[in-house]
Amino acid sequence: MRKSRPEFAGWRRGLALLGLILQLLWLGGCATAPPEAGAGAAEAKKKGALPPEAQAAYERARWSVQAGRDQEAVDLFRQMTQKWPDLEIGHVNLGLLLLRAGKTDEALAALERAVQLKPDDAVAWNHLGIALRHKGQFHKALDAYRQALKIRPDYANAYRNLGILYDIYLQELPQALDAYKRYQQLTGGDDETVKKWIVDLERRVAAAQKGKTG
Repeated sequence: MRKSRPEFAGWRRGLALLGLILQLLWLGGCATAPPEAGAGAAEAKKKGALPPEAQAAYERARWSVQAGRDQEAVDLFRQMTQKWPDLEIGHVNLGLLLLRAGKTDEALAALERAVQLKPDDAVAWNHLGIALRHKGQFHKALDAYRQALKIRPDYANAYRNLGILYDIYLQELPQALDAYKRYQQLTGGDDETVKKWIVDLERRVAAAQKGKTG
């Protein structure tokens, strides 16, 4: 079995730039995808999605992230979840930061609460899948990725995560190959790492099929 791959697309490229995450969460996007159609933070505020005090708290936490003060941001988002427990945005951002910090149990709890509050948040489902995968709950992770893709069929990073899960952890190679190819289609095929994974998987799938017929 090959070594574990990165947890999801852009963990190093995009998640390191957490300010981008905090912008994209409102969009129902993903850590490295360009902004997509949906309600951004400013639009959400304009529509009255957040109480003014909650919006101000969110902005403080967002700026803490952008300044590289992750623990401060965690504390601020935790305060948000305590003061406004029914606002999903606090829980999902808290979950992302905790996941990045390796605090999987706490991240899992935050992300589970996020999807309870907003079942149509593909971002929360995708990252919940990552947390579940960390916990070794592979079939629950599979369900979470599938839910993310049910909500957003064009969610590229969810396909990448799905491929990693099928490939490394479930050993379902044809499904992994399909997921990686779909990811490449959605992203323009520029991910050189995934290109190599596809070539490797095609070889392995062909060898397995030859073995069955030989």
